[in-house]
Amino acid sequence: MFDEQVATLLQIMKKPFLAFHCLGEDEEIKLFDTINTKARGIGSSLSKFLRRDSDDISWIAKK
Repeated sequence: MFDEQVATLLQIMKKPFLAFHCLGEDEEIKLFDTINTKARGIGSSLSKFLRRDSDDISWIAKK
């Protein structure tokens, strides 16, 4: 029932929709960063902040 309602709504809106389920925190951050830096763009500050634990240079974003 819910899937049919979503499909109907998407046909009416004619907007693509994509959802991800059961991602770990690291996967979610990487995917968010990839989507937003390639598709729409997020600021470099937010990107560095999201990668602060895995990027040697971005440690300063913790402050």
